[in-house]
Amino acid sequence: MSGWIKLHRCITSSWIYDEKPFSRLHAWIDLLLLASHKDNKFLLGAELVECKRGQVITSLRKLGEKWGWSRTKVSKYLDMLQQDNMVHVISDTRKTTISIINYDVYQSQNDTEMTPKSHGKAAEVTQKNTIKNDKNDKNVQEEYMYASGDAQVCTAKEKEPTKNKPRSPFKSKIQEARFDEFWKAHPKKRSKGQAEKAWVKVSPDAELFAKMLDGLERAKKSRDWIKDGGQYIPYPSTWLNAKGWEDDYSDIDGRPTSGLSDEDRAYIEESWARQFWGDADV
Repeated sequence: MSGWIKLHRCITSSWIYDEKPFSRLHAWIDLLLLASHKDNKFLLGAELVECKRGQVITSLRKLGEKWGWSRTKVSKYLDMLQQDNMVHVISDTRKTTISIINYDVYQSQNDTEMTPKSHGKAAEVTQKNTIKNDKNDKNVQEEYMYASGDAQVCTAKEKEPTKNKPRSPFKSKIQEARFDEFWKAHPKKRSKGQAEKAWVKVSPDAELFAKMLDGLERAKKSRDWIKDGGQYIPYPSTWLNAKGWEDDYSDIDGRPTSGLSDEDRAYIEESWARQFWGDADV
């Protein structure tokens, strides 16, 4: 099979990319994405370090943390890649430098036709380069990821467009919108940050979201939520963590409100109002 596809570095921000532990293929793709696409220099302590195009300057510890591997497994994996002439690895007491062999096969600097050679094969395939780091979209901003301690990563980190990104801690605009609707409907607007975190844990789909809103409306008409000016209404985060939408809420006669018709609900509300205000005010 010949040819290639474009793979934007922003894929590393996707939830599917961070699933651990990485497979060997996943780890290889990660090295290709981490590799610097042009020569760079940076300070490592008091030392000026040069990071060449196609290199990753990092440590076994940092790669292990990212891939969900032990340092021993990372070391053996890099040895295997080096034996297959895919990378060249140099380590010292402060850093590990990984050079991707034939980096231009994966990331060419121009649009001219090139003839890449696959590892271990002499087959030549003429194809046009379609991956151009230097012409990434306007939302890509180059930053160098400097790890703390005894090692650093020299690479280009992609910056995603922020216009359509959900606010923290939500992972999608849909969940953000659903929470906002829930927050608007809840009568006790307290500890919004905690409520948002609790919502992310639930992350309801459309069906569960409808059940949650229905449960909230039933709760708002229940005895416990109405009496004493609503002082017993739980905080939104408490209600979410306790799966309050699954509770059976009782009316003034001790009957569950779930499954009642609109007429029955109206009767319950009218009866409850009479207890507070008397017949003359209803």
